[in-house]
Amino acid sequence: MKEQDRPVDRGPVRGEFVRTECRERLRLDLPGHDDFRGIDHLVCRLGDDFVAGLVLYTGTETLAFGEKKRAVPVSALWELGH
Repeated sequence: MKEQDRPVDRGPVRGEFVRTECRERLRLDLPGHDDFRGIDHLVCRLGDDFVAGLVLYTGTETLAFGEKKRAVPVSALWELGH
C-alpha cells in the first residue's frame, strides 16, 4: 500500500463520507476508463468512515460495483421526489 493510500489518522474526530462523481457515458465498463478511481482512493484513505460512492452516469440502470459503490442514472435525481 502506498503512503498516500493509507488510512488517515484524524484523532478523535470521526465522520461519515459519501463521494459523488459524474460521467457522460452510457456504459461504465469501457476499456481504459477507471470510473471509480477517485472513490477507491477515498475508500483506502478513510476506511470505515467511507459510507458510499456514487457515480452518476447517463445509462438507465443502477449497478453495484462492490459493497459501497453504485452507478446511478443521472435521471434518478429527478425521479426522487415522485
